[in-house]
Amino acid sequence: MLIRRFTLTKALLVATIVLAVDGPAAAGGSGEPVPGYGGRATAAGAAAPPIGGLPPPPPVALPLPSERLAQPILLSDCPGLRIVEWRPSKDFSYTAPSDEGQKVIAKACKTAFARYPEFLRSKNMQFRKEAFSVSVSMIPANNIGDGKDPRNMNDVDGRMRVTQPNCCSWGIFDAPLSFLFLRNDPINFSAGKNVPNKYFVRTFLHELAHIFNSKWHVKEVYFPYTMSADEELAEDWIEYLGIKYKTESSSEDWTWKKNQ
Repeated sequence: MLIRRFTLTKALLVATIVLAVDGPAAAGGSGEPVPGYGGRATAAGAAAPPIGGLPPPPPVALPLPSERLAQPILLSDCPGLRIVEWRPSKDFSYTAPSDEGQKVIAKACKTAFARYPEFLRSKNMQFRKEAFSVSVSMIPANNIGDGKDPRNMNDVDGRMRVTQPNCCSWGIFDAPLSFLFLRNDPINFSAGKNVPNKYFVRTFLHELAHIFNSKWHVKEVYFPYTMSADEELAEDWIEYLGIKYKTESSSEDWTWKKNQ
């Protein structure tokens, strides 16, 4: 269980952190996902000095041209976001790109773009709403299944090692790269039909808070503004929306999917 407490004022975020890890390994990963460590200034965006005059290679977490969709998915309710990669989990075919999944994403986006400004105002937090561009990779994330396979969400020893150094997450917004890595299951299968996955929606709304905080200059107004404060604000946003359920564990998600 991760417990954080913050007092937000108009000019200052004062943080007191109490941290406990739910799972077997406190250092280096519990094996259970948390909503995300989005908005952090990871080293992934820092380019190495050129060698022999050649430009540095791109961050290894980003999808290669061969891994990208032939055409990015653009949603009218998600201005500034484009899905450039959507790979299904090997055990669950309904995690592949679908019109149903896009509708779940678009509905969450519409809610977030409409209500996040009012949420910030309720906190007396200033912001400057601007257009932005964020690319999205939707990839397997459950570490019990294929979430730890090469370049999946929790491939912490491979290509995700900088953006995601510790297992496990359902979503990560890498601010320097302006890139969102997101679980791939807006749809679940239940009672013989596809249904919206409320846990995906929770994760996506949480990560959108990190994106807005970065792109709408919330961080520039409030100092000191830490990764932990950003995380707390994202969870306050979830509570503001009336979402009472917590992020599910890998085992809970896996058991649900396997039993359907």
